Amino acid sequence: MPTYSAEIPKYNVLLWPTLLAVRALGHTAKLEEIDERVLEMESITDEQMSVLHKDGPRSEIEYRLAWARTYLKGMEALVNPSRGTWETTDRGKSLTEDEIEPRWKSYLAQLAEERKKKKKAAQEA
Repeated sequence: MPTYSAEIPKYNVLLWPTLLAVRALGHTAKLEEIDERVLEMESITDEQMSVLHKDGPRSEIEYRLAWARTYLKGMEALVNPSRGTWETTDRGKSLTEDEIEPRWKSYLAQLAEERKKKKKAAQEA
């Protein structure tokens, strides 16, 4: 993992602000609106935004925000009904900040279990 001069928030730190951004935008928003709101809420600096993910063109922050949305979708807090549009689910509307981290960890464990089953099935085939 590269070393950054500007501290970039980790994916899991961006989960709650991302969910709050979609809520604040009327429970449905375009990804650009969501990113803009999170950057504002988290006081992301120009220095942080200038750190590219690998060779670009996206910044590391944009990359991590994309993963935050994907994780929230897997956690059943957001849905992606059309390209670039995100909406809160009933769960996403009621989820609290304290519930985010445990739900995320549970989702990651579920993903690991699914990968393990697929690998085992592939080996048995």
